Amino acid sequence: MNSTSFDAEWSSEPHWLKKYYDKSVLSILVLIMFSMGCTIRWKELMHHLRRPWSVMAGLFSQFVLLPATAFLLMKTFSVEGYYAVGMLILACSPSGTTSNIFTYYLDGDVPLSISMTVCSTVVAMLMMPFNMYVYGHSLENNSEVNIPYLKMVRSLMYVTAPAALGMLVFYKFPKVAPYITKLGSLAGFAMIGVAQVMIFLIYPNIFSTVPAKLFIAVAILPIAGLVVGYIFALVTNRPAPARRTIAIESGIQNVGMAITVVTLTIEKFQEKALVFPLCYSYCMLSLCASASIAYNLYMKFSAELLEEEDEEKKVPPRICEELLL
Repeated sequence: MNSTSFDAEWSSEPHWLKKYYDKSVLSILVLIMFSMGCTIRWKELMHHLRRPWSVMAGLFSQFVLLPATAFLLMKTFSVEGYYAVGMLILACSPSGTTSNIFTYYLDGDVPLSISMTVCSTVVAMLMMPFNMYVYGHSLENNSEVNIPYLKMVRSLMYVTAPAALGMLVFYKFPKVAPYITKLGSLAGFAMIGVAQVMIFLIYPNIFSTVPAKLFIAVAILPIAGLVVGYIFALVTNRPAPARRTIAIESGIQNVGMAITVVTLTIEKFQEKALVFPLCYSYCMLSLCASASIAYNLYMKFSAELLEEEDEEKKVPPRICEELLL
């Protein structure tokens, strides 16, 4: 297949579901971000902002080390065009509520995780376009790639505002906020399932022509994010729970935000830009779920082993009496 026919295949007339998909993606992220805002306790947030070293270490890992790592992988595996744009958008995205969930299951610092998620979401309005320009500007040279930086900033503002509104709701109605969070989270995850089905109906061959090297880069990036985040937290002498949290925040990006940014900002060859975030979501969830299961099984086995050792060290009362006699 020559390049002309390939481009024609990817730039055909939009599917009739496309406009509904675009609206559903934005609605999902708005709902999830609003629900996330309803979970944020101002006291915990201010506590971490007054002692911001762990938050700063996490932000540095997310917006400096991870995009650089993604760029290195992009060059190593020769990821090009809008595939590379999708990869960079994902790597430059902030963390999301998924990182908070896995922080809980991996015995991290959950308040720190939530604080980092809030801060990274706000910082992303500046750092995502900046990183996209630094690492993505070269993609625009001698190619048809066009990265709409201003539209990216506007889309980030659209999806960040609901989180601030959710924080206000929690501040004004703290008893009602938890119910909103539960309903919003359930509705959000249900809509994610619908959106996933819609995207495969709109782009049934979305993965058929993807180069194999891209899948290798997808598998490496979440692991690299976890490792880079943990090492930097270790170097900066963060406590053990904070190290785990920073690693998770660096390794688990907000896929929903990346997909929304792609949907709102990229029109031509949008399906190419969606490939990396979609593949990353499957890989990242599988990796983190496996790690959580393995960690909890290890902790359970270790606790049982320690209990058995303690029991063996205890001297039965009858033996104590004999020794005293």
